[in-house]
Amino acid sequence: MHPWLHDVRRRLASVPPLSIMSGSSAGSTRSLRSRGPPVVDPFVPQGLPPPRSRKKAATWTVEEEAALLNFLYSNLGQVADGNFKKVTWNAAAAYMARSFPPSENAGDKTAEACERKFKMVS
Repeated sequence: MHPWLHDVRRRLASVPPLSIMSGSSAGSTRSLRSRGPPVVDPFVPQGLPPPRSRKKAATWTVEEEAALLNFLYSNLGQVADGNFKKVTWNAAAAYMARSFPPSENAGDKTAEACERKFKMVS
């Protein structure tokens, strides 16, 4: 048996069962007889961050890609330093949302998604 497991079992043995603990000490992590450090269950993950939720990825059809490229072509006057301005990407996202409403299975075509798609197809 590993030494740390023996130490954990020894510490857990000093904790009284929940049924005999008073209401004020029921939530305590310390033994009623111990003045040592809190008892930690080694099999329960401690201090883990909550799971992250991800946004759904935007999916593009050929028709949607063509519509994005046509929109950007019609806004070539908005290019600065060889790139479209942020306002153009926001307008592209609004245009795509009006022309192709998002489905339940796919993510929104945000300004960032439109920019990434343009870089992928150009």
